[in-house]
Amino acid sequence: MHEPLRLGLALKFLVSSANIKKSNMKIGILDILYFLTLFQLLFFSFFLLSLKKGKRLSNLLLAIFLLSKSFAMINHLFSRFEINNPHIHFVLLPFIFLYGPSLYSYVRSLAYRDFTIKTRHLFHLIPFILVNIYFTVIYHTQSTARKVEILSNMRDRLPIQAIIIMILIHIIIFIYLFASFLILLNFRKKLKSIFSSTKKINLSWLNFILIGYSVIWVFDITDFILGRLFVPTPFLESLTLVFIFIFANIIVYKGLKQPEIFNGVEEAPKYIHSRLTQEDKDRYLKLLRSYMLEEKPYLNPSLAINELGRKISVSPRALSQIINESLGVNFFDFVNSYRVEEAKQFLTDHSNQNRNILDILLDVGFNSKSVFNRVFKKYTGMTPSEFKKSQPV
Repeated sequence: MHEPLRLGLALKFLVSSANIKKSNMKIGILDILYFLTLFQLLFFSFFLLSLKKGKRLSNLLLAIFLLSKSFAMINHLFSRFEINNPHIHFVLLPFIFLYGPSLYSYVRSLAYRDFTIKTRHLFHLIPFILVNIYFTVIYHTQSTARKVEILSNMRDRLPIQAIIIMILIHIIIFIYLFASFLILLNFRKKLKSIFSSTKKINLSWLNFILIGYSVIWVFDITDFILGRLFVPTPFLESLTLVFIFIFANIIVYKGLKQPEIFNGVEEAPKYIHSRLTQEDKDRYLKLLRSYMLEEKPYLNPSLAINELGRKISVSPRALSQIINESLGVNFFDFVNSYRVEEAKQFLTDHSNQNRNILDILLDVGFNSKSVFNRVFKKYTGMTPSEFKKSQPV
């Protein structure tokens, strides 16, 4: 996110920071935009850390994510305004290695209600720790004269180590982005074990933060590659900064308005501690099927497993286990199979010949035509329209 994500500029920092001379640098519109973005991110980060309500772990992880970006932005400012103190160089650069782990952990904390930080998660900090050790050994522990010499040598030729670090940063960010999208994909699947319709479930927050971050990463790696080819990229830099500014504003505005669905789903292995016997499963399944046929709760488009469990006095977890293990489907497919059967009765009833498909799908509990068509074809091999035409006159 922000300029910090602009690793290409971090690379330029490594080069230009060696230029130890005063400058009468003028502040332009993009610089003002840069400072505004940095201020917003720092302010929102500390605000998240001060919150006492909500998902505190999620707030903490998002704050770390934003702070790591902010530190990298400050790091770039050292280069932009040619701050000449050699002791501050490379202090904030390693925080770039927190981008991926903090984002990935934030996504997991939203998706899974039982997510906690465990000792094994410290594995994600290894690149950050190693880079800090590297800069401590080769730079921070050196004398002032030696630091000046190192920076001066970088003016003419960028060390291969710096290029390797930048490449590693891009690879690590890509890996964590990919893993985060997998978490989101798995989250979508788990939702179908809880809800009979996912149309109104708002995943826009996670979609936005992952897609937005990915776009900035693409901008950044493009800038990095072009920089290695000595191609000027002023337009790309300006475009990225504007995008980061907009992205940061939306983060600040929406960050505390996460949808209720982000109370999360359970991450623990399914039913590993279940005490349901086969006799219990058979009895509850019979009760469930009887209730579905007699009361037709599936006609409610927003039916959820918690509500259905209350109706038949079975815990949602036990009900999910019965549907998954005894029927081999998730809750979403289980409920929709009844809706399809109800729709087939409507479509085969000659008294309904003048009714359109939209009316029927709403009557049987669907709230999306695309979902209705897809589910109907899954169970019948035909679309609703084809099924209707196939019926004898």
